[in-house]
Amino acid sequence: MPRLAPSFFRKAHRISHNLIPLLRTCRDLESACNELRWLREHVAAQPTRNHEQRLRKLCADRGRGKPLQYILGTEFFGELELLCRPGVLIPRCVLSSSTYPPRNANNRGQQRNGALGGIPCRPPTL
Repeated sequence: MPRLAPSFFRKAHRISHNLIPLLRTCRDLESACNELRWLREHVAAQPTRNHEQRLRKLCADRGRGKPLQYILGTEFFGELELLCRPGVLIPRCVLSSSTYPPRNANNRGQQRNGALGGIPCRPPTL
């Protein structure tokens, strides 16, 4: 993996000091900014007193390689929002798009039965 230039870290620090740990995992500024936005939204939705300290901890966890889905606690899979925690297999976007066809897609003029083409599927019970 190529080394990131020091100027890259200086540019990120001018935007936010919380981007520095995210760059280690994301490897590009655009992805790191997106993840920082999602983490900020997550912290803002939490009833905590010290948002900045919580955000700093979550960014550090992500910088150490903890999956973003475990930090946020959810992952979208098609139209479902699945709860995620350590030990739970995180579904990938590619699987979601192949499992859930677009809403208007028909199978030779007939609506597909269930998400797996003929196999009825029930949403998970929480």
